Amino acid sequence: MNSLLSGFTKLSAIFVLCAIAVSFQPLVAQDELPADVQADQYLLAAQAKMKANDMSAASTYFKNILDLHVTVPVDFHYHYGNCLVQMQDYSTAKTELTAYLRQAGRNGKFYQEALQLLNGSAEGVQRKEAANTAKIDRIRKLKELSRISDINIEADANNFEYYADYKFSSRGHSFTVNFKLTKRSATHIYAPGEGPRYSIEEKIGNFDIADVAEITSNNTIALNNPVDVTIKLTATHATTDSDAESTGTLRSLSGHNVSSELVREIRTLMQIEKEYSDITQTDMNNYDKAMSERK
Repeated sequence: MNSLLSGFTKLSAIFVLCAIAVSFQPLVAQDELPADVQADQYLLAAQAKMKANDMSAASTYFKNILDLHVTVPVDFHYHYGNCLVQMQDYSTAKTELTAYLRQAGRNGKFYQEALQLLNGSAEGVQRKEAANTAKIDRIRKLKELSRISDINIEADANNFEYYADYKFSSRGHSFTVNFKLTKRSATHIYAPGEGPRYSIEEKIGNFDIADVAEITSNNTIALNNPVDVTIKLTATHATTDSDAESTGTLRSLSGHNVSSELVREIRTLMQIEKEYSDITQTDMNNYDKAMSERK
């Protein structure tokens, strides 16, 4: 017991001396593992994530190992390559699997598996290249389909003049309909000397083709969500004019404001939206950038 206490006394003295020494030295984090130990820790975590089929998280751990700039074991290249194959990053997987086969040779633990994955990676690269070529062709076709067209409709009924002005503009594969609906009404009964009175009402707004819910049999274009519109009202007669502006919403285009020509255009654009729904604005921008750089 006395020797144990004596040992504790000596140990306490050592702790005191260490504390004094530390007070004169820069502090060093005590919980930081050596780089090679961290690499082992990350590798275990990556393998666990792969077993859980969480390849994205596993890939992050593999990248953490590379960021440590340590000499990785040969098997690292196999496991990382396997992970990349599952993520369909075939080009990088091919690099890692080739590194494994070169270093491990025919006696490598995962020699057969690595060869199979390498063959799959080569086929995957070919499939991706073919898919990219097909997508570029579709983007090129979509660029040709993207257009701006004007449709003007005029109709007279019951002393009302309707005028609808639609303009289609393309943002990638998302088409916007900019519209201005004008209704002009005239009052033919007026006081002597005043002249005719009339008013003009304009509703101005826009909606995306993707927001069209349906087109009914009577050519009503129903929208999924109400569209904000600016309403301008001008009242005119012989002596004075008055203007007013307000805001409102519109849930559909119908009646005299819709023509069969407009419906035909919108149906066409809705079909384009459906067929090219996988192509994003980013795809279109990248295509434009690539064509610009090629020129």
